Amino acid sequence: MSTILLVFIALELWGTLFVILLSICIYIVGNLRIDAERWMLRLLLATGILLSSDALSWLFDGMGGQSAYDVLLIANFLVYMMGYDILKLFTKYVVSLTGPGPLTKVIYALAYSGILMTFINQFTHFMYYIDASNAYHRTSGFILSQGLGIVGTLCLGIHIYSYRKKISKPMALALFSYIILPFLAMIIQPFYYGIPLLNSAISAALFINLTVMLIYQRRRISEQAEELIASERKLIEERELVNDMKIRLVLSQIKPHFLFNALNAIYYLIEKSPAQAQAAIDSFSDYLRGNMDALEHTSLIPISHEMKHVKSYLRLEEMRFQDELKVIYDIKALDFYVPALSVEPMVENAVKHGISKNESGGYVKISTDENEAGYEIRVEDNGSGFRVEDISKDGQLHVGIANVRTRLEGMVKGTLTIESEIGKGTCVTIFIPR
Repeated sequence: MSTILLVFIALELWGTLFVILLSICIYIVGNLRIDAERWMLRLLLATGILLSSDALSWLFDGMGGQSAYDVLLIANFLVYMMGYDILKLFTKYVVSLTGPGPLTKVIYALAYSGILMTFINQFTHFMYYIDASNAYHRTSGFILSQGLGIVGTLCLGIHIYSYRKKISKPMALALFSYIILPFLAMIIQPFYYGIPLLNSAISAALFINLTVMLIYQRRRISEQAEELIASERKLIEERELVNDMKIRLVLSQIKPHFLFNALNAIYYLIEKSPAQAQAAIDSFSDYLRGNMDALEHTSLIPISHEMKHVKSYLRLEEMRFQDELKVIYDIKALDFYVPALSVEPMVENAVKHGISKNESGGYVKISTDENEAGYEIRVEDNGSGFRVEDISKDGQLHVGIANVRTRLEGMVKGTLTIESEIGKGTCVTIFIPR
């Protein structure tokens, strides 16, 4: 056995070990849900079988004994089988990157034909055989076996060239290396029998492709990490914005004139009707507590909690307006969640900008309902009404509505719409999808 052949056998055995280690690494840290990585793993395993089988076929070639014959029989069979299987697997890998084409079916047909011929050869020996002295010999059909591989490789090269614009230039060059190196080896191989050039060329091309794939994998992981960081940063900013808006809303709801009016009403009730004064203080306390609690709710709250806050506010306003304010509740749905302080500010707007501007007062109606699409909350009044397009001119009203609308959209993908007609009243509709 020549020194050159021994060097190639040693390289094949080291290559087998290297392939096994790479396969383990890809299996552990790779993402096998990605087609390209899944096919690359199978390619590595097939290449490992090819290299180890080829090394064994050369080591045991001409060695006497039944055991050596058995090793030669299995090893040579696997060398031919894996050659065709690698052609099929590499085509699968290419298709995962470029998409299928008209020639891919031809390549698969050639690969499966080669696999079938390898099985037939075990009975006919028309491609190769092992003689009585355990020496490997090629026969006339060997040219046909090589021809299938050459045609399949050329078809794959044409496919890669046709779809090269779907992949990057480095990736395209790496794929072409699998075409060029084995093709050159198949041309040179007949003139240098005894040196496994073809398998070495296939292995080299595969390692080139693996290197490029790992580089792009690392780049993809880096891009995904950057996207994740950007997404988390955006989420933090959105949370900070929601919390800031909630604080501003709470502070805007606790208006000095409302506090003074409520306290004055309680002051007069203490002497006139202590029981009513006590109830008013309870409502006033609940109202303040509801506003303060809203600062602590970073998630959604049940609509029943929001309605409790609404009722605390309206009890105070009923005490203030007496018979001029009528409150109507039509609650048909309570099994859903809303952002804190999403309904109560709309009720306050109805009283302040609608009813209080009517000399004869009016009513405020709060209703909830549900349908297949989601849940609906309506706040209606028969107050003075206004032009909806003028909302932005009223800074305080605009901020409150914009605040609630933003939190509804961000937290529940909800909507807030306003319909109003001067002299007839206003209807605010909040819709929360399921």
